[in-house]
Amino acid sequence: MPATALLKLAERFPVIVTLELAAVVVTLWWWSGGNVELLTVDARIWQGQIWRLVSAALPHYDMIHLAFNLSCVAVFGSRVEEVFGPLVTTALLLVFAAGSMVADYDLADGGVGLSGVAYGLFGFLWVLAKRDRRFADAISPQTTQWLVLWLFLCIGLTYTGTWRVANVAHAAGAGFGALAGLVMAPPSGYRRPLAAAALVAALAAVLAAGAFARPYINFTGAAGRELDKLAIQAIQRGDNQAAADLLERAVRLRPARSEWWHNLGVAYHRQGRDRDAARAFRRAYELNPADSEAREAAEGLETSAAMDDLLRERSP
Repeated sequence: MPATALLKLAERFPVIVTLELAAVVVTLWWWSGGNVELLTVDARIWQGQIWRLVSAALPHYDMIHLAFNLSCVAVFGSRVEEVFGPLVTTALLLVFAAGSMVADYDLADGGVGLSGVAYGLFGFLWVLAKRDRRFADAISPQTTQWLVLWLFLCIGLTYTGTWRVANVAHAAGAGFGALAGLVMAPPSGYRRPLAAAALVAALAAVLAAGAFARPYINFTGAAGRELDKLAIQAIQRGDNQAAADLLERAVRLRPARSEWWHNLGVAYHRQGRDRDAARAFRRAYELNPADSEAREAAEGLETSAAMDDLLRERSP
């Protein structure tokens, strides 16, 4: 696209153009080997890294993922920004991004990309098309059929392992979009305040679930894997107490994961808690007899503990 044409688009749709350029830049940087870990959704959101609520919408896995999302956001988002302006559009995009990304994190692995935003804009316009004459032609029946078909196709592709898709983000985005559409539609009795309350409550519930309930509602086992990942990072920076706390939570969730018991043994040992470390290493070896490192660590620490006990018994 010529620079002059892009500038004209940016003047007309500054929010949508900025979002799409940011997605392209971050995605290309990721594909070239850049690290986007700092942008993904994880437990550190509730430790102050709140940008992760929305930043995960920028990177995309592949060209199909990127092209589909950019096209949907461009078509739907430009219509929204044309009518409601940059401020309202920005607020809507933030809600759709945060709501869809965190919902996927709560229930599944937590994905990346603008899919939740795209479906949020679709749900928003689908509701307004029925209630606001300015959007009467915003969503055609064919578009609705295609996006619903795509939603179920992605579920099937994910289930068969053919293609990894953040399906929860799709559905959650559409739900948040529909609620936002009811809020922004022309007033009709109590519908608008009820829809606003429902939107706020839904967003609060999604955020609270990520902070407190994920280990109990996540159906992929991702909660334990995330705790292990964060614990390894804590060990690497020398925060062994934090690592031990995280890994204790992980093994309570999945007691049969030998590698988590192994890492817990490392964290305990670095704290000087050698008896606890020996038990953790022993459990890791029992679960995975091929883990000779855990067996040797357990035997060494148990021998050391036995020697300490013997010395204490003989001391006057």
